[in-house]
Amino acid sequence: QLVMTKLNQTEVTQLIALLGRPAQFDLLYSTKDHEASNATFHRLCDNHPKTLTVVRLQGRPLFGGYTPLTWNHTGNHQRDPSGESFLFVLSPNNDPKKYPVDPNSPEAIYSHNTSGPAFGGGSCLYVELSNFSVSYSNPHPSYPTLPANTTLAGSYNKWPNIEEVLVFDVSKNQETRQVPSLDQPCEMNARVYEELQTRLRNWQSRFVEEVNLLVVGGMGSGKSSLINGAARVLHGRQLNLVDARPSSQAVTCKLMIQSFSEVIDQGHFKLWDVWAWTGTNYGPDTLVKLLNGELESGFVFGDNPLTSRYVRRGPLPRTEHVHAVIFVVPVDQATFDEYYAPMQPWLQACRDRKLDIMVVLTKVDNLDTELRQNPEKLWNSVQVNDLRMKVATKVGIDPKEVLPLRNYFSETSNSLPIDINLASIMLRALDTSETSFMRWFSEFVLLRETNESVRRLQEMGHRKKTVAELKRALFKAFGDLSVADELLR
Repeated sequence: QLVMTKLNQTEVTQLIALLGRPAQFDLLYSTKDHEASNATFHRLCDNHPKTLTVVRLQGRPLFGGYTPLTWNHTGNHQRDPSGESFLFVLSPNNDPKKYPVDPNSPEAIYSHNTSGPAFGGGSCLYVELSNFSVSYSNPHPSYPTLPANTTLAGSYNKWPNIEEVLVFDVSKNQETRQVPSLDQPCEMNARVYEELQTRLRNWQSRFVEEVNLLVVGGMGSGKSSLINGAARVLHGRQLNLVDARPSSQAVTCKLMIQSFSEVIDQGHFKLWDVWAWTGTNYGPDTLVKLLNGELESGFVFGDNPLTSRYVRRGPLPRTEHVHAVIFVVPVDQATFDEYYAPMQPWLQACRDRKLDIMVVLTKVDNLDTELRQNPEKLWNSVQVNDLRMKVATKVGIDPKEVLPLRNYFSETSNSLPIDINLASIMLRALDTSETSFMRWFSEFVLLRETNESVRRLQEMGHRKKTVAELKRALFKAFGDLSVADELLR
């Protein structure tokens, strides 16, 4: 919780990806919480291995450096034979840049009791904590890939408006059991499955009769198989509601809305199966109308949404909209930027509508072949959890919202762990939709109530009081001052 007051989730996700492991962030030093001085930095940070220095400038992405070496008072440069030290700059597009040290350089870091954190012989990054204005960055062979003195902070020195400098101890890893986003069942047995199955069948939204979950992904990603798997869990046996084949060709080219309460008289939700994206097959009109619930089951993607008979005239009430989006990413495409390029318009459209999203990482047994015979070991797979971190960085979401799934296409002798896995994923998706709806509902009610307060205060001519009252109301409703400021603007 302390870390999340200093770093947002996107920043944490990118830093974890740069470190290459699920690190635990223990705050050692902050220029806001402690005295902004080199002496205080050394008093709190010396002799701690594996520290991450983070600099926050107003209007710039975070930047800084990591080293496994310890800071001290010696006044000497230190070599990092491991080659693990690096400089970095984060990205608003979830594309952080990493500039590793030359392991043969004798100047990975420099420590002196009168200086702040210093990386490289140049220094490639020097943070003067007692006087921010003399901090600077300069390329040097010790960090050979750092391209320019403007790469990190935007200028060589005299950096404007340093908001905070942070130093974290990242020597510890989060325990593996903390990484999965679902509560891993303590036992993979029939009793656990029956409990999950009952919860899924009886799940009911507090806001709508049926929740609309949109499932989207690239060709052959496994989205149709995900829908058939959900039907299997609800019904108790394999049901092929939609055509699903492992193929490089898009199977679904029409909008198929599966209402489980109608098909198998169980489940208060609908799964929307759509055309696989290829980068050009979704125009902005089609995407907007789809998320706004204006396209009906049977709409042929590629048709003009303005002339198709499967389009309803909007605007429609929020109960008819898509309530959450499940992005399906197969492991064999998960590390390729080309797969994520067509996803960007979808992500932006979801952000615009404040829709919560999640990612289902499919075909994980292609990554870890042991899962083919032992699917119950899914949550303990190092390869799978490492990939979840990378996918979360690319999409810009919390790693807890990237859920692994081992697909099945027929009855298998060891399907119980897969059934438990899929039932848990569907419950998480439904809870995600409820979060989106709660956010929208809260904002709607809040704005309706505060509008009346604003009107009364404005009539009395109290503009300053109006702003203060509104800000307090927003903060009380959302518990986050930054959210209050954003909504106030």
